[in-house]
Amino acid sequence: MNHTNWMLQNTDISTGVAKTKVYDKGSSLSSFGPHKRIRLYEAVSGNFLTAEKKRRREIMIHGGDSSTNSSLSWYPLRPTHCCIRLCNMIREI
Repeated sequence: MNHTNWMLQNTDISTGVAKTKVYDKGSSLSSFGPHKRIRLYEAVSGNFLTAEKKRRREIMIHGGDSSTNSSLSWYPLRPTHCCIRLCNMIREI
């Protein structure tokens, strides 16, 4: 099967190379978490470039609250609409 969902908006993550920018924490701590965010935008190569040509733009890497309500369809993490969600905790190494 040819897996091409990465070409659609709000679906799988496409692979490739893109420019990045670091942002301060988002206005919604429950959606974006308490730490800085990374935005991947302006594709350079790979499937990321192919997806951008089909109107798919940017990927964010950010945190966000989990839920304790297991009846929710998105339990335990909120949907990210194509972002990469990380745990809100920072652990010192």
